[in-house]
Amino acid sequence: DYPLTQPGSPETVLRFLGGSLFRGVASDQVMGAHARGLAIDTGLPSGEEFPAFRRFWLVRPAPGERRMTLYALMDSESLTGAYRFVLEPGERRSTVHVEAHLHARRPVDRLGLAPVSSMYFYGRNERPDASHWRPAVFSSSGLLVHQGDGGWTYRPLRNPDTLRLDTFAADGVRGFGLVQRHTTFSTFEDPVARFERRPSVWVTPQAGFGSGRLDLIQLPLRSDGHENQLVFFEPANPFKPGRPLSMAYDVSFGHRAASTAGHPAQVRGVLIGVEGIGEDSALSGPAYRVNVDFTGGDLATLADNAPVVASIEDAPVRVLEHSVTPLPDEATWRLSMLVQPKSESPVTLRAALAVEGNRISETWQDMLPGRVDRYLEQGK
Repeated sequence: DYPLTQPGSPETVLRFLGGSLFRGVASDQVMGAHARGLAIDTGLPSGEEFPAFRRFWLVRPAPGERRMTLYALMDSESLTGAYRFVLEPGERRSTVHVEAHLHARRPVDRLGLAPVSSMYFYGRNERPDASHWRPAVFSSSGLLVHQGDGGWTYRPLRNPDTLRLDTFAADGVRGFGLVQRHTTFSTFEDPVARFERRPSVWVTPQAGFGSGRLDLIQLPLRSDGHENQLVFFEPANPFKPGRPLSMAYDVSFGHRAASTAGHPAQVRGVLIGVEGIGEDSALSGPAYRVNVDFTGGDLATLADNAPVVASIEDAPVRVLEHSVTPLPDEATWRLSMLVQPKSESPVTLRAALAVEGNRISETWQDMLPGRVDRYLEQGK
């Protein structure tokens, strides 16, 4: 415990919850998304293995010290490991500095480093039926990635019909995490769960990650009592006996995923619908109307007539139209596009805002069914 909000009033900052789960908060927040020590074979047909911290050693802080150190022994059928955690509480972000040394007992098919897990049941336009009175139910709104080349990608979370695995190139990744960007009570209207006060969880690799990819695993969810979102770094080199692995990273729990210094405009919200194409068009059939709202960054200083354009990456779709328009909300611009998939295979869309050839926003990324009628059946 630590007095985050008021001197002399200690609050719980960090909790270890069994297995290798732990979670934390900054000031005026409630517990939400988790971090894990490791993920083993998650999402594989063979089944997931759950490593656990078997023993802890706590180092008593000196009087007035703002950090606390603890050590932990991890054990599982496939590996063993030693961890060092240094907790640094903060008003805006509480950070845990993690060092780990792992040894394999047998080869691990899928090793997940620095996992973060959360819950996404439904958003404001995705209520399963009228029996659900809350407008939205989720602890995290999206996956944010700070790429090795300095770019930022934001991927909204979904509650899928079946298990879904999305991968992201992550050589030299600078940071990643599951973030909560909806911080107003009216979004959720739940005075008990307080989803708007749940922290963003952000991982900053320091050593031992190297080449690899990010795996985002999403599971179908029928209530908000379980977590169904998991992201972790999967190293390219196999983890097996005789090849120990050492790593270091920071994981922060707080009001923002990372420092906002130099951060580009960010995705504020996404609205997706379906439109028919008129008979007078050379094309026919339904198409997706995608509206992505961006806010902050350089948008705050731009005039309404600034030459902001859409930067839409190549995808197996027909881009029938697109536009960028300033909205009445201060420093918010909307990228709107009408796109039609070219096949029935799922399509990944990536788009951002640019001025004179330079991107000024995060890249929004999402995957949509190639069959538009399938999207309508999902009610999403």
